[in-house]
Amino acid sequence: MVGMCITTALMAQFPSRPSGGGAGGQTLPGGIQGGNRSYDPLAGSFPGMEVDTTGVDSSLISNIKPDTKSWDREALFLHRPVYKRPVGVDIARHHLWDEVEWAGGFVRSLGQVGKPYDLYLLGVNERYLDLPLWQNPIFGRYNRYVIDAEHQTQYYDTHTPYVNINFMQGDRRLLMTDVVASINIRPHINVSTYYERRRVEGAYAGMSGEHTLMQLTGNYHSRNERYFAFGGWVFNELSDGINGGILRNKAFLDFYPVVEGILHENNSVLNSEFNSNKNLNTNLRSDATRKILNRSMYLDHYFHLIGDHDSVVRPHKLTIRNSLLYGYNSYRFIDGAPNNRIDTSLLGNHLIPVYPTLDPDSLVLNEALISRQLKVLGGGSYTYDGLFRFNVHGDLNYQRISFRQDSTIGTTQHDITEQNIYGELDIKRLKAEASLRQRTSNLYAPARQLSLSGSLMPFPAANAYRFKDSVATDSSMSQRPKKEKPVKKPKGGQEEETPTFVPLSLSVQYDFRDIQPSLFQSHFQPRSGSTYTPVPGLKNQQLTQLVAGIRYELPAPVSRGDTMLPNYFYAKVHLYRHNQMIYYDQDFQLLQAADGEALTRIGAEVGFRMRFLRHFYWETRFNWQHGSASQGANPAFAFYADNLPSLYGKSSLYFDVRNIKIARKLRIGVDVYYNNSFNGMSIDPLSGEFFPVNYQVPGYLRADVYFAAKLLSAHLFIKYSHVNEGLFVASYYTTPFYPMLERTLSMGISWPFFD
Repeated sequence: MVGMCITTALMAQFPSRPSGGGAGGQTLPGGIQGGNRSYDPLAGSFPGMEVDTTGVDSSLISNIKPDTKSWDREALFLHRPVYKRPVGVDIARHHLWDEVEWAGGFVRSLGQVGKPYDLYLLGVNERYLDLPLWQNPIFGRYNRYVIDAEHQTQYYDTHTPYVNINFMQGDRRLLMTDVVASINIRPHINVSTYYERRRVEGAYAGMSGEHTLMQLTGNYHSRNERYFAFGGWVFNELSDGINGGILRNKAFLDFYPVVEGILHENNSVLNSEFNSNKNLNTNLRSDATRKILNRSMYLDHYFHLIGDHDSVVRPHKLTIRNSLLYGYNSYRFIDGAPNNRIDTSLLGNHLIPVYPTLDPDSLVLNEALISRQLKVLGGGSYTYDGLFRFNVHGDLNYQRISFRQDSTIGTTQHDITEQNIYGELDIKRLKAEASLRQRTSNLYAPARQLSLSGSLMPFPAANAYRFKDSVATDSSMSQRPKKEKPVKKPKGGQEEETPTFVPLSLSVQYDFRDIQPSLFQSHFQPRSGSTYTPVPGLKNQQLTQLVAGIRYELPAPVSRGDTMLPNYFYAKVHLYRHNQMIYYDQDFQLLQAADGEALTRIGAEVGFRMRFLRHFYWETRFNWQHGSASQGANPAFAFYADNLPSLYGKSSLYFDVRNIKIARKLRIGVDVYYNNSFNGMSIDPLSGEFFPVNYQVPGYLRADVYFAAKLLSAHLFIKYSHVNEGLFVASYYTTPFYPMLERTLSMGISWPFFD
């Protein structure tokens, strides 16, 4: 099982930072996140609480080409001093080739790249947050394997050709190739293209997947950078086998005893059939395929009415913007043999529901949900940058979603109008943000959202590094950082500021929102296989979240060959309450919690980075949470209080050195993931929605070992995933009967041309 794999080109580039505000690292609902696919929702969850290992202050990210930058449209709109970002390769994330794997939080999945998943950030399902990712307009769920035209397209400014090629060959399990190319055809006009091809065979029969992603982008700015225009076309095609679900041929209940109606894994027996049957026809499903097709066009342009480009420099800045999005989305599900693997005796106990609403006489499933989306947005931004910094910006947008079931004639229109207003105030070491949103539609009750956040830095910022000698430790820094305030170029965006750090940060955030039902929940509830019926009377859900945190950081004493990574410690506590929650029971029937019934979660997250023996680092992120449902609540609703592990986290130990004879950058490390036991949830393959089953998922610890290096201009990495498979139990999973990828050795390379 020797393979080669690498991350995608856009994953490897500089990760755009969210603007702060919003639960779990939300961004502005107006959609101006100048992001890419390496967005980390836990980085910058709110001001002063960044917990990632990389950024403009870290030499982990090596610039590929000094004259190649990417535009940060959010910084451009909010008049931030730096709105061009370097294009680089992030060694810390390069070996995390699965978009979901490095997303942070807790993930419930089918164990394979591209398959349906549920991701929870600080105990909140990400579908309820505002993230710069593609969101299915019918199901209301994010899909990190799809490029979103509004938020994730990358726009470049490069005066010499920029070409970066990534290639992966992963035995029969993983095959990925992507190419990004960009050039300024005129000094102020850029065109770029990106192509990605991903093929995944899966750990067992019938879980193959083929993904094709393409985008063409262009941007223009006037000579004085007063006017900007960005445009792009995106094509996504995903075809995934939704099969598998291991069934044992022998003594099923010997390995899965039923205790008080709940199916348990018998960890005392190492079940060799768990692995040996993966590629045989012993699965619950063998002929099911999910296909997602998305085509989108996006146009976004800005005009600075007042700014640094005027003949008289003023502290006031004013910008207007307008954007247009059009998208076509198709979701198809096909199963040529839906009932050939059903074990009715197990179905009766809700242990292995294959298609929970399927008519036993059904021979073929072939359904599709089609939608078209049109979104028009207009907004403005005002900034005062004098004795203090103050920004207020807002937008008004209209969106129409036309949707239908493929087998029906009628089309339903969903008309949405949103008004958004945001404010930022930065007074030396105090920063406050607020946002207010109102959403009205022709199908649901009005929804409102209020977010407030603030951060206090009691001590002034200081130089991030203390040099022990006069030799710089990275090629990007030819001299020691100066103590005086960094000088900004008149047009901002050309250079980064001198690296600094904030010794102590205190932060708090409050978020309240109404959440309208998804179109699938209100219009396409399956009642008998593929027979859809509407669910009238659904109300808006209410979600409240309170997060408070502290972060303490120490400067990094560095000398020749040292990595510029300061030590830090942070802690967050969070409270989450969900009223009138929409959920599924064990028969996959849609229900809504009654008034007065609420799901509550409290939790804490602790993380740190510790440097020892000069070149060794230990990083850990650990989460604890506890859920509870209102007393007397429906048992199916109460189940959701324990559908997540109470303990989970990730710990990394690595050796990191720079500028040695054999490599400019070298990192060798091990990543360890852990979660304890929790209530399992099965999946309805037709919709991709998860619902409760009587199954206790055991706790598990998984370890990955990796090597990453920069040799000349190429970045090379080797990874040995799941090295502990079979040591104590045969495998592990977060969804019953869907084991994760087994022990695999993978290799990859990223090679920029015209360096």
